[in-house]
Amino acid sequence: MAQMSLDRLCPEILALIFEELYRVEPAIFRTLKTLSRSLNVIATPFRYRRIWLRPEFFQVSGEAESFGVLPIIRLYTRHLIVEHDLGNSGAVENLLLECTQLQDLTWYLQNDSSPLPAEIAKAALSRNPPLPVHLHVRGRPSSWTQQADVADSFSSLNLRSLNIQLYAAAGTFRQFNKLLVGSRDTESLTLLTSSVFLLNPRMGRLPPMRELILRAHKWNYSENEVSQVWDFSKLLYLEIGHVNLMKFLSTVPETAFSNLRELRILVTEDNLRGVAGGRESKWSEATDLLERQLRSVRGLEVVEITCDVRKLNLDGISQNHNLRILKLRDFGEYDSSMIATVRKAVVSGEKLELLSQCCPLVTELDLGYHCSNELQNLSILAAVSQFQTLRSLTLRTYAPLTTSGNATTTVDNNLESATNAVKYLQKRAFATIPITTFFFTMRTTAYNLSLPVPLQQRTFDVVREMQFGQQGDLLRDAISIDGSIAGVGINRKS
Repeated sequence: MAQMSLDRLCPEILALIFEELYRVEPAIFRTLKTLSRSLNVIATPFRYRRIWLRPEFFQVSGEAESFGVLPIIRLYTRHLIVEHDLGNSGAVENLLLECTQLQDLTWYLQNDSSPLPAEIAKAALSRNPPLPVHLHVRGRPSSWTQQADVADSFSSLNLRSLNIQLYAAAGTFRQFNKLLVGSRDTESLTLLTSSVFLLNPRMGRLPPMRELILRAHKWNYSENEVSQVWDFSKLLYLEIGHVNLMKFLSTVPETAFSNLRELRILVTEDNLRGVAGGRESKWSEATDLLERQLRSVRGLEVVEITCDVRKLNLDGISQNHNLRILKLRDFGEYDSSMIATVRKAVVSGEKLELLSQCCPLVTELDLGYHCSNELQNLSILAAVSQFQTLRSLTLRTYAPLTTSGNATTTVDNNLESATNAVKYLQKRAFATIPITTFFFTMRTTAYNLSLPVPLQQRTFDVVREMQFGQQGDLLRDAISIDGSIAGVGINRKS
């Protein structure tokens, strides 16, 4: 049979294929457009759909202009990104006005860079409708403290998203607080701020966001202050990183996330500060607070959370009948002293079976697994086989290793357990998974006692990925070893 060539497909079909390809691998169009003249015509609009502007684009005698880059940008670009000072705001203004398909502008403020030039702001506002602007702030823009109206100048724009990584003086914080409150069209907010940055309730309430990503933020608000500062009424996506989880969960109203569609809590032991008692009591209390929030949510489609897995009751999650992705991490997975016991932190088969009945649309599961507990494994696998739409299964387990990355036992329990799991699923006529992938993560920690206080910790992460085909045959068995050094109080790589 002759091989099918892309050139033989009609342009309409190629455009549909390229549209899907662009979603997963946009960079490929740099080379794809060079394969043939016919492909070049169809691939060029995808290649220039998103463009990072560079100073050489505006040099008339430069190579970029001679090859006609600007005319192509004017024709095809939908997303313009300005990451550095171009030194030619007039040319950028003209480009904003001339791009026929432009959908938004992303502007970066780096350290002491000046705010958005007035002529560019005017050009963005003059388009019909006004051009959506995404603002990224990095570092210490201390020059903002010298201009009292800088927040007003940005607030007048059609600001759709704010991504703020801020380490600056108190005067700058006030400017950004004013900007956040004044940007009424903002739908997405990402915060990674220093420990002294706290939103002031007296400056007003933030607009209702659809997406909130708290990479790092000092959540030191009371319940009353939360209601004065934050509006969760339209929130669809929530991601929590380096935030005091206990304070966050205990101060947010129980019904705050009733409209949520995606929840990602990527926290570790460091995020449980301020709770009395031992390590496991903190984990238990954090899980109780999390379940309290989940009881009022019905529309979740993606859940990726860190919790006390053994204590977690899946009743709250099971209420979300449109759930597609569930990823559960145990707090112990991020604690080097708990490696010996974390392997037992798994969800029971009974809970998973309930989930399979209540959430029939699940396509991806990522769960803990205990290789040496055969009876428990059979219960989990029997429940997993009930998910009729499942397409991706990840089971994580832990095995003791030496610092060189070698197993401390001669029996390869991980491979044996993985092989048995695949055979069991195949025996259950579980043909809905075209390729079943198991990820087994093995870790060990060694301490260099010769180092002065504070003690430095060296962590060896040994990751083993085993991929099985439909017939249960082992397709791939790869091991990678990565060493990292972290100080006391800094969490290990996950």
